[in-house]
Amino acid sequence: MTGGILSASTPVFADETASSIVRGAKLYDKWYKVIGAKAPKMSQAAYPTSKAKAKKPKDNWRFKECHGWDYKGVDGAYKTGSHNTGIRGINAMAGADTGKIVYEGGRMPVAQRFSASPVAFDGKFLMPGVDGDVFVIRAGPEFEVLSTNSLGEGIWANPAISNGRIYIRTLEHLWAIEQLD
Repeated sequence: MTGGILSASTPVFADETASSIVRGAKLYDKWYKVIGAKAPKMSQAAYPTSKAKAKKPKDNWRFKECHGWDYKGVDGAYKTGSHNTGIRGINAMAGADTGKIVYEGGRMPVAQRFSASPVAFDGKFLMPGVDGDVFVIRAGPEFEVLSTNSLGEGIWANPAISNGRIYIRTLEHLWAIEQLD
């Protein structure tokens, strides 16, 4: 539809939000199945070799095996039992040099995996996710997502910034984004 107004009596994004949550949960559990890849054959290098799932690559590559369903790692639901890894999780490393917790509990508005590195610019961080969502995060002591933008296809490469433009390579395109005055 080009031009015109779309009106709806119910939220237009309700189904999209619900499907994003479901997709996020599936990715968190068995990401390789969701993206149509074969299960990993080699164990995840960061997975503790002394734990129960160490010799089961298709299990030890699952995010929930490291972080638990509640994302609390060693302090959460997987504190004991066969799923216990002893992994504290990425949030435990915030402020590690000073011991001060910098970001705790901050999450992206949709479940997302990241392959590319974040890029800092203009007091913000640009964080492109594997599923094609690009998050703009305010730099500072409080976690704040300023915007979420979807490019509609996977992003595995690091973004680049040059001459006032942000360059993002997706699986099919190279995007050059700039603010027009």
